[in-house]
Amino acid sequence: MFLDIHMPKLIGTEMIKTLPYPPKVIFTTAHKDFALEAFDLDAIDYLLKPLSFDRFLKAVNKFCNQTHEEMDSFVQAPGFVYFRADRKMIKVFLNSILYLEKINDYLFIHRLNDTDLKIK
Repeated sequence: MFLDIHMPKLIGTEMIKTLPYPPKVIFTTAHKDFALEAFDLDAIDYLLKPLSFDRFLKAVNKFCNQTHEEMDSFVQAPGFVYFRADRKMIKVFLNSILYLEKINDYLFIHRLNDTDLKIK
């Protein structure tokens, strides 16, 4: 998750503290004062605005490297999930998903060599 520190009614670090299972976070902010607290919350990285592409890419690569290491240490989960679409359960293999798209109240799952799924 890319997360800013200052949001309209909340500070990003406070939001992370409220989550029972916080996601991996890369903070993007103009405020350097929260960096120590962010890393205490196991942030992947802390990017100061304005972001350079090189610095952004370094943070994303850091995330990818950590994620691959963690996945190697777990038992592999099934490579599929079920979605309810058209009044039935449809098995979708994770490696067939090209990308997800949200339009209004719908999620579209674009799949390799298959029809797109429209989920409400």
